Amino acid sequence: MPRGLARAWTRAVVETNVAMAGQPSWEPLPTRMEQLRRGVKPSAVRAPMTPDPEKAAVLLDDVAARGRTLAELRRAGEEDGTAELQARIAVRQAVRDAWAEGIEHTVQLSTLAHAGLADTASLAAAGWEPVLLDAIDRGQGRGRPTKAAAAV
Repeated sequence: MPRGLARAWTRAVVETNVAMAGQPSWEPLPTRMEQLRRGVKPSAVRAPMTPDPEKAAVLLDDVAARGRTLAELRRAGEEDGTAELQARIAVRQAVRDAWAEGIEHTVQLSTLAHAGLADTASLAAAGWEPVLLDAIDRGQGRGRPTKAAAAV
């Protein structure tokens, strides 16, 4: 760990502990970052490695249905309207739920493409950043070659 970060942490914590000393219900903060690390209990849950097939089918159906709704609104020329904004939010939530279940990005992108969201602008409306799409393409062996592959 960089010394500067550790020193800044220690200085700020010592100042806070001195200023708050004697206050009701105040417990001094740990002055070392290792003490802080040990005191934190992460509450995050990892995504399952293999999704439940029945739940995955339901989630992908939801992604497809919400994707079709967004695609229809975009084809109808109702971009930047309230209905399209609500459809964007719904698609993003469905994609987030599918990802949390462990459904791979490539499967979700395929589902969205079949729903009518095949171009980069439509996928960006569904919450997919172009940089992420490029990274997925490179991970699948498409697009610009990686530096490691170019070195061989």
